[in-house]
Amino acid sequence: MQLSFPTAMVEGFDDLTDSMTNDPKDRHVLAAAVRGIAELIVPSNVKDFPRAACAPYDIDVRTPDDFLTDQLDLYPTKTLKVLNDAHLSLINPPIPRDEYLEGLEACGLNILVSTVRSLL
Repeated sequence: MQLSFPTAMVEGFDDLTDSMTNDPKDRHVLAAAVRGIAELIVPSNVKDFPRAACAPYDIDVRTPDDFLTDQLDLYPTKTLKVLNDAHLSLINPPIPRDEYLEGLEACGLNILVSTVRSLL
């Protein structure tokens, strides 16, 4: 099996999958993270990656909301530009900014949206 990550392809993790102790349907994800020497994974289903399963590999697990809020804290200008560019790319039909932010909230990005609104 092969998983695609934003900057690399991870191969050769199949032999690790059975030894992972997280949720069986997501063991391949943790195995690929281990093989890829990841420090962090950002799944939407963090409950399937308990600390006890990830800690032996020094892999942290963050929700998408926490991860993106961290990016906003660390790189506010860049993160706001990415969010704005993503919003402006929705042109058929165009979506008002408030609707775009509501859509992000509907995806569970409540902290991020609250923080963005406080900056606008």
